[in-house]
Amino acid sequence: MMRILIFSLPGIGDTLLFLPALRALRKANPDAHITVVTMFEGSRSVVELAGDADEIINFEFWRKHAWQSLRFVLGLRKWRVDVCILAYPSNRPEYNVIAWLTGAKTRLGHRYNHLAYLCMNWLQNRLVQEDDSLTNIQENLRLVHLLTGRNAVVEMPDLAIPDLELHRAKAWLEERGLGRARPLIGFHPGGSTRKNHANKRWTAERFGELGVELLREAGARLLIFGGDKECGVKQQIAKAVGEAGFTVESDDFLLTAALVAQCNHFVSNDTALLHLAAFLGVPATGVFGPTSPAWVRVPGARRQEAMLDLPCQPCFYYSPRHLRCAQGDFRCLTELPVSRIRNLVFAALESERLSMVSEEYGKIGRAHV
Repeated sequence: MMRILIFSLPGIGDTLLFLPALRALRKANPDAHITVVTMFEGSRSVVELAGDADEIINFEFWRKHAWQSLRFVLGLRKWRVDVCILAYPSNRPEYNVIAWLTGAKTRLGHRYNHLAYLCMNWLQNRLVQEDDSLTNIQENLRLVHLLTGRNAVVEMPDLAIPDLELHRAKAWLEERGLGRARPLIGFHPGGSTRKNHANKRWTAERFGELGVELLREAGARLLIFGGDKECGVKQQIAKAVGEAGFTVESDDFLLTAALVAQCNHFVSNDTALLHLAAFLGVPATGVFGPTSPAWVRVPGARRQEAMLDLPCQPCFYYSPRHLRCAQGDFRCLTELPVSRIRNLVFAALESERLSMVSEEYGKIGRAHV
């Protein structure tokens, strides 16, 4: 039996974008034993929801001492892994060293366009050249092709949230008087702060202004998502919108996913929750600055993208380097007006309303027939 070991370490969003490749890998190797190693509990949860791995191990490398990480990886070496795959993106020297230390005979990864030598891409013995014209999902599917020789068709996994979590989410909403009478809009105004990625965020002030307009013109209620490190941002927006804003104070990823699934629309920076909304079929508006919306597109997602389209956009690329702005001010986000996002959100809400009306009329017509 082939033993395949996958490292999906960068974050929850990147793990979500690896799931179609995991599905393709499972279909191509139905009898293989597939183990996925993640670094965040939320990443472990999404792999578990997809259901295509035999085993999931969550090891928080970022919290461990180097000797603890080394002992963990050398423990994997005892499994005599046949194939080790570094899920895209993994352009960091430590990720390449970890894969090499497993002792797998076949080690798959990418040769990145930036800092490839310094990041030790050469430690993997089967590589595909990074292609900036492809999405992250396509890049991961290329790894499957490298192993199997087959061109995999993109198949999106169904992230079936457990009924218990859906009931918890509905109870959470009912306790706060949030029914279906008014549009429920999700906001994720935060995002990672590592490697200067706080500059991928649209400002809290603009999110607050958008929330006020959604309340005034659509009577919307807002769910403001984010972790412990985003409390200040969430509270700032909640204060701006008043009683219409409800902060989600939970580190339970499954409950968070269940609440996202209840939203009529979701507005987010380039974060894992934006990608989660796509996988759950929730209409969304993504706010993009230095990063490329093309790379993180999800087939079939009901998502629109807001950005200024400046000549310098996008400037981000996958590497260990900190995010930086050649202009020095990240104007791609600081100058992105509320009106740009507002118009997109209202157009999407109206489209959804008309679609629901059309569907209801269709049901009435079929009933009469």
